[in-house]
Amino acid sequence: MFALFTYEGRSLFTMSSLAKIRNLLPFAGSLSLGRRIQAQLVQEDALSLISRYQDQAYREARDRARGKCLEDRRSAAHWRKVKLTIAMQQGIRIGTNCSAA
Repeated sequence: MFALFTYEGRSLFTMSSLAKIRNLLPFAGSLSLGRRIQAQLVQEDALSLISRYQDQAYREARDRARGKCLEDRRSAAHWRKVKLTIAMQQGIRIGTNCSAA
């Protein structure tokens, strides 16, 4: 057995123990895939809201992020990302004080 890490002469991880850990956590290798899927869902939801609500899409995404939409099962964090995506696509400024000129 080949020891990857040793401490005081004892092997902490071997190749076979790392393979066992990898088998126990099959999702660990697909984290980047999950992030890509999540980003794609955000983009699709943003486009869907824009096509359905046009100018009010940002407001709808904001309301969903605040939990005012009971029919959807996506998280508030998801809807915040959708809201920011819509703001970028529609050129909406966020957090700017429009009254100070």
